[in-house]
Amino acid sequence: MNYKRKLSLIIVLVSILFLVGCSQLSFKKGTGSEQTKEEINNIPIKPQVGFRAPDFTLTDLNGKQVSLSDFRGKQVVFINFWASWCPPCRAEMPYIEEVHQEVKDKVKVLAVNLKESKSKVQNFVEKNDYNFTVLLDKTGEIANNYLVRGIPKTVIVDKNGIIKAQHVGAMNKDQMNKLINKAF
Repeated sequence: MNYKRKLSLIIVLVSILFLVGCSQLSFKKGTGSEQTKEEINNIPIKPQVGFRAPDFTLTDLNGKQVSLSDFRGKQVVFINFWASWCPPCRAEMPYIEEVHQEVKDKVKVLAVNLKESKSKVQNFVEKNDYNFTVLLDKTGEIANNYLVRGIPKTVIVDKNGIIKAQHVGAMNKDQMNKLINKAF
């Protein structure tokens, strides 16, 4: 095989490995409401569907500490990793606001901003009149814990703290509702 063919083959193989590595795993594991608290606590913590979501505590735009575990046993949680400089993130934000307004009694929206200043995020949120909870991941640590490799990334966590769905890329309102319904 000549050099160019070897190089082409290597590039194709590396591309395939990259795509496979970035795809989300999806499998079913018995995590319905029929499980006991002990059974749920025995499910390993891993940022993948079927596992317990890694807990985190971040500060919101009002300076209040918010933890994922605050909603365990109470509400489904819609976690969206985003940044104001990201066009697909900005495109889906109005849909997130619509979903928030429609299901805020059953679903908690946590929009986790990645590494932007509080003032920049605050200005963006106020300018667009978004009312869902915005959290600041100043170091990107939480995004790393959730294996965020592209934004926007949405993670749906059920009342028991189990990840039920994940999606990378912008979504419309119908797609968001379909993901949320996987947690009920």
